[in-house]
Amino acid sequence: MDATDQALRLERPAGRRAAPVGLPVALWALAGAMLVVRSAEVFYVPIMPLYARTLDVVVPLFVIGVVTSIDRLGAMLISPLSGRWADRAGRRRPYLVGVGITAAASVLGGLAGGVFDLGAYRLISGIGYGMLTIAAMSYVSDITTTRNRATAMSIFSASTLAGAALGPLPGGYISESFAPALAGYRATFFAGGLLELLVGAYAFFMIREQRRAAGASAARRGGPSAWSVLANVAVLATCVSVFLFGVGFGAFLYFTVPVLGSQLSFTPSQVGWVVSGFGVGHVTGALVFGPLSDRVGRRKVFGWAGILFSGIPIALFGLTTSVTAMAAITLFVGFISAPLCGVVPTLVAELMPEAAGAAMGFQKSSEQLGIFVGPGLAGATIAALGVNAAMVGAGAAMAIGSLVFLLLVKEPSVSEGA
Repeated sequence: MDATDQALRLERPAGRRAAPVGLPVALWALAGAMLVVRSAEVFYVPIMPLYARTLDVVVPLFVIGVVTSIDRLGAMLISPLSGRWADRAGRRRPYLVGVGITAAASVLGGLAGGVFDLGAYRLISGIGYGMLTIAAMSYVSDITTTRNRATAMSIFSASTLAGAALGPLPGGYISESFAPALAGYRATFFAGGLLELLVGAYAFFMIREQRRAAGASAARRGGPSAWSVLANVAVLATCVSVFLFGVGFGAFLYFTVPVLGSQLSFTPSQVGWVVSGFGVGHVTGALVFGPLSDRVGRRKVFGWAGILFSGIPIALFGLTTSVTAMAAITLFVGFISAPLCGVVPTLVAELMPEAAGAAMGFQKSSEQLGIFVGPGLAGATIAALGVNAAMVGAGAAMAIGSLVFLLLVKEPSVSEGA
């Protein structure tokens, strides 16, 4: 936002925005980098529970579930801190540091000698990915206004989601290209680390710090602490809602689907197709709901619907054994939940514009905490009650989250050009 934009700022009631404006070129450079790094980061999805089981054949399913999702714990722990760091020191440095950490951890994951080694490396990878993601989201917030922010944030999210859609497929095929199976699992992690290193080199030369207005910088230096962000009831309620969404999402996509696929004798690439359906739907939904949110001037309704209508088909997922039907369900869930990755971060950034990085950090941290908790709960539920019970539980968590969102989250008050 330049000085002219500030001088011409016009206050608008919540829900009324001007027509969307053009998107900055820097957004596309960042989106390209994020597509590749996210793709590499999820190479492991079709094989992670199987890799962990190969490293330790007697470890309980609950432990494998924790190892599968422990990278989300790392992202959860670092996101509020990296958001505050990005607010204070700029966006580029935490982004580059995060890419480097993620790449190194991926390579180390391929060298793991046991399930606990693997868990430690995945935890470190999550720290790096959480750091680079919040820095990138804060950068997108910097280079946009209320007239195009949800569109830009959704394009950014679509790039990461396209990576999530693409990544499991090559990950599964890389794994199948080596024998024995353990060699394929290790090669999958090595390939991911190499791609992430290439992204780091690209970002170093292509992504430059956004010059911010002096007033905005001063506001950031004197703005609220990271923890005081949670005093905003709407931000706190958003965090609770996305946590419950994350519980259901993590239980469903990152543990129950691979385990169910193994029980049905699916190959890793078939599991990859099912998991990738979510990413394809998410990309499509992000490109639909972000511009629509900017055009109609609403954020809340998209977030609420995304949480609620994701939970319903997840609860019914266990009724089919067809790869095609499963991929269709994950495609729909990906599409309808897309506002969680674009519109909802925009909502919290606009609720706390003086600390946008910290607000988005807490929102993403809450979601990642849910994704971390979900697979462990799914593992325990499957062991006690079976796969169908795990699916129903995942859907119920999302339904409760949608109710919290509906009752306690409000639309942000916006200013044109903000």
